[in-house]
Amino acid sequence: MPVPRPHRWLPWGWLSGFLTLVAIVLIAGWSEAPPATVTVTLLLLTASVGVVSALLVAQGIRERGRYERALAEAAARDAVLSERLTIARDLHDIVSHGLGAVTVRAAVGARLGRTDPAAAVAALDDVAEISRSATEDLRRLLGV
Repeated sequence: MPVPRPHRWLPWGWLSGFLTLVAIVLIAGWSEAPPATVTVTLLLLTASVGVVSALLVAQGIRERGRYERALAEAAARDAVLSERLTIARDLHDIVSHGLGAVTVRAAVGARLGRTDPAAAVAALDDVAEISRSATEDLRRLLGV
């Protein structure tokens, strides 16, 4: 799932543009003003743009940190889901293999029970061993 990246810096950009526009209008209106007044106005404009620029940079750094934390959290969630899928596949393999082997050996035991009781007992012993082995594998996997 992609992590959305918010744009919280936008209001600061509008503020910077507005302050620049106000300063340009004021300076244009003071063409007859003394040089000291124009110099002070330009210094104030430069300072205000500098402050707004610093705020924009700081906001960008904070946003980048939030974005990187969100990406790390998403990667952690993906890793957990991947591990769960691996465990589910392993469980499926253990159960399906064990049940398949038990089914085959039980069918053989049932068929041999009519003609060769000793072979039928051996097949039932195999069923018990396969069941025990599958159960141990399940316990080992679930213990992890």
